[in-house]
Amino acid sequence: MSAQRQDYLIRLIEELGRFVREVLHSGEPPRLESALPAIVQAQEKLFARPVSAFLTLPLEAQIDLLAEGESAATAAEKCVTYAGILRYAAQIYAARERHVLAHGSEQIADEILTIARTRWPEQVIE
Repeated sequence: MSAQRQDYLIRLIEELGRFVREVLHSGEPPRLESALPAIVQAQEKLFARPVSAFLTLPLEAQIDLLAEGESAATAAEKCVTYAGILRYAAQIYAARERHVLAHGSEQIADEILTIARTRWPEQVIE
């Protein structure tokens, strides 16, 4: 992954984080609802393909797509980014009192990090 693409992904997750914090702070149901498409869009940008191309795949296959053609460091970073996006989704779901979905998003984020730590143990995974 180029340095430019890496910077782009860092900005993506930072912008998404700011947006989610702002939406959560507002507590307005329409704004909470508007955050979910932004989360899907962030996933599509991370995977560089439409959500329909990866969301139904097993988690291992999703990680394979993220890692395709990438160095170990970049693949691990993309996994951390994916987990971060899912944690933001969990916050939105929790604010909308959709606790099962919030818990599921958190669990998937944890699984992604576990798989990444197993595949690339030499990389620092937060």
